Amino acid sequence: MRTARNRATDRIRRDRTLDKARMPAAGDAARATMDAAALPDERLELIFTCCHPALAIEAQIALTLRSLGGLATEEIARAFLVPKRTMAQRPLRAKRKIKEAKIPFRVPPAHLLSGRLDTVLAVVYLIFNEGYGGRDELAAEAIWLGRASPKGSPRMRGFAVCWR
Repeated sequence: MRTARNRATDRIRRDRTLDKARMPAAGDAARATMDAAALPDERLELIFTCCHPALAIEAQIALTLRSLGGLATEEIARAFLVPKRTMAQRPLRAKRKIKEAKIPFRVPPAHLLSGRLDTVLAVVYLIFNEGYGGRDELAAEAIWLGRASPKGSPRMRGFAVCWR
């Protein structure tokens, strides 16, 4: 028992040290104001891009989870508590609307980031939930995204504080 506890303690310490060594600039960038420089990673830029306000919130989240989160339709449907068939249509309709409305695929300007933050938070939260169920790589990715995201809203600060 003592050996197992010591190994677990060592692993936690090692993981914390590696996190600090891997991402020293992410913490500094996250403290910055909400502008393009506050998105320290291309993954965050893509998530903000997919969460376009012209789409319904459910469609934004479903499209982002499917395209960028790597989640299967069944996993997304389970997160939304809807049938698989219903969820399979949401990303398709979102893509169709993007094509028909000719919505450009680009990172939003700095003044529009805060309007998309709640949807981005929902995406990160759902990725974490799926990872918490046994896919550790997803949980780790969601934690990293939560730490690296702009801290412009009290909800984002609360999310980041939970995972320090």
